[in-house]
Order: sequence, then C-alpha cells, then structure tokens
Amino acid sequence: MMRSKKNILIIKFGGLGDFFLSLYAINSIKKFHSKDNLILLTEIPYSQIANKSGWFQKIITIKRSLFHFQDKIQIKKKINGINFDIVYDLQTSRRSSSYYSIFDKKKIMWSGIVKGCSLFHSNPNRNKIHTIERQEEQLGIAEI
Repeated sequence: MMRSKKNILIIKFGGLGDFFLSLYAINSIKKFHSKDNLILLTEIPYSQIANKSGWFQKIITIKRSLFHFQDKIQIKKKINGINFDIVYDLQTSRRSSSYYSIFDKKKIMWSGIVKGCSLFHSNPNRNKIHTIERQEEQLGIAEI
C-alpha cells in the first residue's frame, strides 16, 4: 500500500538576512520530506524568494500585525481544510509559538520552542548561538 503524502508546514518570517540563513534548514527539511507536501507560512516579500526555489507545493502569506491574535485569525482562515502532520517553526519566537494553539496538539508534531510540543528545542542557550547552528540543533531533534 502506498503511503499518502504528509503535509509539512514550515514557519519562517524574520528579516531578509535571517530568511536567507534559514534556506539551509529549509533545504534539509525538503530533502528529509522529499515525498511530502511542503507548505511555507511567511510574509509576501519572502514568498517570491520561496517560489523561485521550487521547494514548496504551497506558500501561505500573512501580513503580520501588532497583535498575535490577529495573525492567528489570518492563519486559521488561510490553512482552513489543510491537515498538517508536522510543523517546523523556524521562526521560534514567542509570536510564532503562539500559533501552536491553532493546531490539534494531539495530532500534530511540532518542532520549536513551545513547552510541551513533541520536538521541543530545549537548549537554554539557543538565543546565544548562530541561527544556522541553532536550526541544525533544532532539526537534529527531529532527526534531520
């Protein structure tokens, strides 16, 4: 029996340089999940870069607001009907961690810094290490 494709969500916003630094991690996720659907959650300026990569089956964009709850409303509307199997939160901010509440915590694997998530990046010094090293460590927990 053929395995159905998983829906993998990658969350990445940030500044332009930070987005470029994350391409290594995103490419690693793409290779690891080569038979699955990769979906990116980002902002419009980064969607053009992501689209040119050819790595994503879908790119979801939001305009981040001052308030996390407004972001969550936008995201909920845009992901309506998509069942995600795994979320890789490469943004790993308090804001992106708040998005965890949108998903069914029993059914989703979440890679990030949300306490209680299945792939918790627990390094207390994570904010003191370089982005690439931090993301390597985070993805290592997911065996990528």
